[in-house]
Amino acid sequence: MLAPACSLGSARVPTHVARNATSGDLYQFSRRVGRRLRHLSFAIVLALGTLGPTICPADDDALEQAKAAYLFNFAKLTVWPAAAPPHVLTMCFIGAPGVRDLISRDVAGKLIGSRHVEVRSLGPSQRADDCSIVYIDMSAAGAASLAARAPAYALTVSDAHDFAHHGGMIELYFQDERLRFIINLDNARLAGLKMSSSLLALASKVEQLDSP
Repeated sequence: MLAPACSLGSARVPTHVARNATSGDLYQFSRRVGRRLRHLSFAIVLALGTLGPTICPADDDALEQAKAAYLFNFAKLTVWPAAAPPHVLTMCFIGAPGVRDLISRDVAGKLIGSRHVEVRSLGPSQRADDCSIVYIDMSAAGAASLAARAPAYALTVSDAHDFAHHGGMIELYFQDERLRFIINLDNARLAGLKMSSSLLALASKVEQLDSP
């Protein structure tokens, strides 16, 4: 059976973004986005992810690249509490080898703020000590219970269904050929994490006690 037909061409930078961006920011969001993560303006990457490109459901590479771009920007737009390691930002992955490899290749060893990025792969039974971000692939059984084993200060992210309603902080999901995300702000605040207002504004939904 043939894969669903859809456009795999490079997305265009939205006009309102292009007007405010420098020429150095205006890289195409293409299938090579993973290779360019460290060069892109985080505002443009997030705007593109929300407003611009569509992703073919059959194009696993493009979806992994979008997830890596989002994860990179979640790190840039989050402030960790004093309990987190001050000089190293360790991104830990349970599953999701494609996303992990993109981050490892293009972001590991670079600075996010004042912290050097390290990447670690975890098995389901391994401890997540010193992990500032724990990404759990939907294929890992019991994503919520795995997230509960992360350090108290860790930002937990997953594409598992209903992750944000079962203890997780950011849930990625695919809808209408776009990658979107839900933030559970209550869970993030319990961990002492502070998320940028820009990140909250770009979420499809922000879950908190006073939300409808």
